[in-house]
Amino acid sequence: MMMEVNKMKKGYIILSAILAIFMSGCSSNNNTDNIAQVTINTDRDIQKNLEEMVKVAPIIVTGYYESLDYRSVNTLESTSLYQLYDEGRVYQFHVTDHVKGQCPNKIEIGQKYSREVAVTDDNAVVDESGLIKKSATESNTNVYTVLDGDFMEPQLEKEYVLFLNVEHEGIYYPGSTPFVIELSNDTAQLKAQWLKEDNLDSQTIENEEGKKVTFNIESNIDTSYQDNITGMSKLELIQQIQAYQE
Repeated sequence: MMMEVNKMKKGYIILSAILAIFMSGCSSNNNTDNIAQVTINTDRDIQKNLEEMVKVAPIIVTGYYESLDYRSVNTLESTSLYQLYDEGRVYQFHVTDHVKGQCPNKIEIGQKYSREVAVTDDNAVVDESGLIKKSATESNTNVYTVLDGDFMEPQLEKEYVLFLNVEHEGIYYPGSTPFVIELSNDTAQLKAQWLKEDNLDSQTIENEEGKKVTFNIESNIDTSYQDNITGMSKLELIQQIQAYQE
């Protein structure tokens, strides 16, 4: 059964950043041919070129990650009956140059890594139009951890240009989407999970009880996105960023 999750749509509820999904009539069978399908719609504000990235990000720095060690924080700001957890991963970053704005030379970079999704399935009978023909007499709620489609795992010994927001509780989060440019041999490469062929748009996840659900992530990202950053020299990139601030 295919479901669509919006802010509010026929029994499928999003509580702030929490997804509480109700699957009427979906089987909990672990057979791979009968895995429940959940579609999550995300509306992301994508910056389509370097100029837009520069305009929206209050802080732009160059530097490198000091370690791949991270600490986890709960990025979920609201509470719910489900007591769910949205994991953010926080890394130590050494700033070598401030291209826009100011921040300390050693900062913590935070990214959303995953979110817990509560999925409730029941034995209600639902027709093709989504109308309930027979009310549920049984229901069961399971929690699944879905990886965030924008998470970019850092690498050591790499130089980066990061587009950041002002700090929040001591942590600097992404200030644009995308927010990472990797510099290799003084050549820029735009990094974004959704630019990769093996992105996270479809994830089949098994919870601790062995129940599987396939989460299909749909977003407003234009599949014809044109990367006009990759291939620029570091000097050209920095000069262009500075020019867009004038």
